Amino acid sequence: MNQQDIQTCEELGRKVLSEMAHLTNSCLYISAMLTAMINDHSQLEARLITGSLVIDNRTIFNHQPIASVLSSTTNVTSTWDGHAWVEVSDLILDFSIFQTIFSDSSLSDIQNTFVQKFGERKDYLIRKKHLLNSMHVIYTSQEQLTLEHEQVLINNIPNIGEFKNI
Repeated sequence: MNQQDIQTCEELGRKVLSEMAHLTNSCLYISAMLTAMINDHSQLEARLITGSLVIDNRTIFNHQPIASVLSSTTNVTSTWDGHAWVEVSDLILDFSIFQTIFSDSSLSDIQNTFVQKFGERKDYLIRKKHLLNSMHVIYTSQEQLTLEHEQVLINNIPNIGEFKNI
């Protein structure tokens, strides 16, 4: 993966963030939209992933299976307690993590952990998986959601909040 590919992913991710309401706990929806944008507007192959996130041996998000419960009328924002992100080659794209971690509902010690690892609050995380692992930031893939799952999530975005057409 070259710098131009990373820049393409970053630009598409910023577009997704600018168009979606800044809702906490919306990683599935943001990641589904970003996966679709990358796959539709580049030659890259993006994968929508769910799994766990552990930092310094502390579980931030534990995996909960989601694929089997997604349906065309499912709004899982308030009931699912897992985490989703996008993977492109060896790159982790997490465009929802900071808005969730720095929300009012997040514990201050978790926020402090993120500040220690990444500095002050950022808008998104883009890093190679092996670099994150060396920082003891461990994204563990459990499910790769399909195009059908992605479409269910994208179709349900209007049900979770304000959304402008991309």
